[in-house]
Amino acid sequence: MHGSGDVWKLPSHTTRPTVRHRRWRRSASRRFAAPRRAGVGDRQRARGLEWFDFLIYGYFAKIIAHVFFPVGNTALSTALTLGTFAIGFIVRPLGGIAIGAYADRVGCRKALLSMLILLMAASTLLMGLTPGYSSIGIAAPLLVLLARLMQGLSVGAEFATTAAMLTE
Repeated sequence: MHGSGDVWKLPSHTTRPTVRHRRWRRSASRRFAAPRRAGVGDRQRARGLEWFDFLIYGYFAKIIAHVFFPVGNTALSTALTLGTFAIGFIVRPLGGIAIGAYADRVGCRKALLSMLILLMAASTLLMGLTPGYSSIGIAAPLLVLLARLMQGLSVGAEFATTAAMLTE
């Protein structure tokens, strides 16, 4: 046993780090954490813009029904417009599966996300520049349908790819 005068002391290698070491650790954590936070914010803003492009179609459904699906019945043209809106939601999982699997194989998710944002912009531009039914006939609703398919694939793939990037 130890005598009454013995004092327990920790070995010198277990003492607290100096102020210089603590500062370095703190600055190192800030150095590595800041780019990740900025990347998360950028991805969230891009997702917000894509969803805005995707959902703006629903907001203008009545106008789109009148311009691109002018059948004699208002209810039928609204149903065709909303059916085209639904097509975008139906193909979303296909975009996530097909393009997400490609992104996993290739491994360059950042370049793919940029490409998906451009695909969304191109499909929105296509929809915006498509002349009405009175100008080009049946090609107008087909071009709107093509644009909705492109938007659905883009949103589905972007969601899957961004979720994988944020998880990693």
